[in-house]
Amino acid sequence: MNTKFLREETNKQLDIVRALPEDVFTWDVYMGLHESITTIQACLPLIDDLSNPAMRTRHLKLLVRVTGGAVNIDNDTLKRMTLKEFIGLGLQKHIDDVRAIVQKAVKDLAIDQSLKTYDEIWTSKLFKLRLHTRVRTEQELVAAPDQHSESQSEGGSQPPLPITSRSQARTTSRISNQSSTGKNKRSSIASLPSSLLNLGQMKDSVIKDTGQIFLLNKSGPIFEELENHQVALQAMQSSAGSFLDDIIKWQKKLQQIEAVLVMWLEVQDKWIELE
Repeated sequence: MNTKFLREETNKQLDIVRALPEDVFTWDVYMGLHESITTIQACLPLIDDLSNPAMRTRHLKLLVRVTGGAVNIDNDTLKRMTLKEFIGLGLQKHIDDVRAIVQKAVKDLAIDQSLKTYDEIWTSKLFKLRLHTRVRTEQELVAAPDQHSESQSEGGSQPPLPITSRSQARTTSRISNQSSTGKNKRSSIASLPSSLLNLGQMKDSVIKDTGQIFLLNKSGPIFEELENHQVALQAMQSSAGSFLDDIIKWQKKLQQIEAVLVMWLEVQDKWIELE
């Protein structure tokens, strides 16, 4: 329905009617014609409001309740309705109620779009990680060449065993130092459980140290985004309506994400200090 064209035409007709002699102003035909034109003009803004894409079935049902059940419409009937049928609904008597419902529909649409945006952002969020450079102690740096030279002198042409981790380097260094002190030390080593002696040589076990550790990096923007979304959700609650449960659910999700990140950073910082 072209409401702009109808508005222009009714304005022209109203000007013609008002230009009639004052003597006819008391005639029933004049008053009826004038009322019909003004009624059409009052309905045209309502047609535009109800054609808003934010309107859903629940808003039309709310309109039925507000008007006391006098209006019985849905999305399909509203699209097929003629101007005469629309005027017969009598919505021009509930202009403020209709506009309030349309404004609520617009706010509901904004909330719905915001929640969908949050879902897309946080379900696809990628955290930035940085490779941690592990600091080797002076004892580890000295143990590596000592173990290499000793294995060459004892094994002849046999290739040296590779050091696959820091724990292997420590264990191999201790065993080589103990073997050089004498046979009495060898006997004490032999009395240790085999699991302890072989701990540093477990190359393919579950506890193998790959040497690469990644830490959470640049977490500041993530916390800023969390805070902005939490503030926005708090503001939505005043006009949440049917989205209140979804808003509360997302508030809990963001609080959980924040708690996990805080704990992650605390553990990470403590680990760096111990390491």
